[in-house]
Amino acid sequence: MTDKTKRTLRLLPCPAYDVEGLESYLAEQAQNGLHLCPDGIWAGFALFSRGCPRRVSYRLEAAPKSTSLWADNGGRPDDEAIALAEKYGWSYVAKRGSFFVFRSDAAAAREFNTAPAVQAIALDAVRRRERAAVVSSLFWALVYPVIAMRGHVLLTMIQAGTIFILLGLALLLWQLVTSIARAFHLGRLRRKLLEQGALDHRRDWRRRAARYRVSRVLRSALAVVWAVWLLVTLNTQLLEANALPLTLVSEPPPFATLADFAPDGVYRASDIGRSNTVREWHDCLAPRSIRWQEAASIRLPDSSTLAGGLYVDYHETASPWLARALMREYRRQDRLWFAKIGGEQVMSAADEVFFFQDELELPTILVRYQNKVMRVLFFQTSDSSLPLETWIAIMVDSLMS
Repeated sequence: MTDKTKRTLRLLPCPAYDVEGLESYLAEQAQNGLHLCPDGIWAGFALFSRGCPRRVSYRLEAAPKSTSLWADNGGRPDDEAIALAEKYGWSYVAKRGSFFVFRSDAAAAREFNTAPAVQAIALDAVRRRERAAVVSSLFWALVYPVIAMRGHVLLTMIQAGTIFILLGLALLLWQLVTSIARAFHLGRLRRKLLEQGALDHRRDWRRRAARYRVSRVLRSALAVVWAVWLLVTLNTQLLEANALPLTLVSEPPPFATLADFAPDGVYRASDIGRSNTVREWHDCLAPRSIRWQEAASIRLPDSSTLAGGLYVDYHETASPWLARALMREYRRQDRLWFAKIGGEQVMSAADEVFFFQDELELPTILVRYQNKVMRVLFFQTSDSSLPLETWIAIMVDSLMS
């Protein structure tokens, strides 16, 4: 046999905290000629070596401290603990979660931890770590998303993708539920130790094996999909791979542009950084969204010049009430995120129009009409300027047309 045929990799049928199930499973594999390799458990998989079937006992002992690779001794048991186990006929094999896996080939090997109270104390250390994990999961699943989105849930979902955000939240909630289940199971295990004095080392591990394996594979697959999706999204945004130059746009956008501010002038695009691009995307909450970045100068009929930049975020939401909610988030974002001042409502035929300015007095307007929301920033760099009321009216009328 080659080394590859002498070994086989198996997906474990139970979680790390199922002490009785894992002990029973490993012992049964040994009876079938599959023996756990040293340090052969990783990421829910176990590496076995093929050999002669024999009766072997396995025990999972609660680790008194973290089993992380970055912990003391690489997360392995202390040399004294290994020596004491070997004295009673047990050898250290691997670690699984917060437990150390020991093995004994001797049929009459003495249990090296026979006091239920002592085992319960060791489990208490694991339970404390698991409770800390529950608190951490609560933070990452419930608190951190709110902080990261800064209360702009709808806007974040439209910009990043609703399915992408929901999948990430589902994975976080899945982790939270797993942490809570782990903490409750360890509590039941401790009570069983104190009430019965021993655990069932031959418990049927098959009863929940299929459900655990399916959930494990599904969760891992979803996590990989989400991670790849995140990398692709970040790469696309950093490289602006889905942004088109305005010169390649064949159809006019559903709102006014700089050319509409002076239709009788001579238009010339300016080469300023990453301006003069457009990006359009779709989402179930907003079937059509556009980010428009334009910088240009326009020679007017009186030989003066109108120059500046126009930045528009445009959304057509799936319903009017989503547009109202999105409008509220944009107003909150402009006041808090960009430290803009003002926020006065402008009288208009549109449903809502709000006006903001930042410290440099750069004007921004927010417009909502039916299921459409538009955020417009227009700054002017020429001596000849377009009155605020004029360009606001042009933008509002274009949204309503």
